[in-house]
Amino acid sequence: VDITYLKQDEWHRTSTVLVDLNDQGERSFTFMVRPSADLFLETTDLPCWRHGEWLHLCSIALSAEPSRTSAFTAMTAIRHAGGFVSFDPNIREDLWQDEHLLRLCLRQALQLADVV
Repeated sequence: VDITYLKQDEWHRTSTVLVDLNDQGERSFTFMVRPSADLFLETTDLPCWRHGEWLHLCSIALSAEPSRTSAFTAMTAIRHAGGFVSFDPNIREDLWQDEHLLRLCLRQALQLADVV
């Protein structure tokens, strides 16, 4: 595994999501993601993309700055380099402050994605 772009953040923890099943097999989620290190991805942290590479991300990366700008920058850059974008909408409304912004970001990400 290439860890060239792995960066440790001494101020923010790794995001964690706990999944619990009830007696009927229904899931409930507990998100421990605010503030988590992944939401502090900066555009300066991004690699130089190459032809044929893939980028995968989910809508949680779009839910806050600076990761939102970094995610859209990465999606645009990899496509310009001849790469591909995989996007998992994974909509978690409770992680967003603004439903209108959620819809705008999802629409933009879906337009940039090759695989959803």
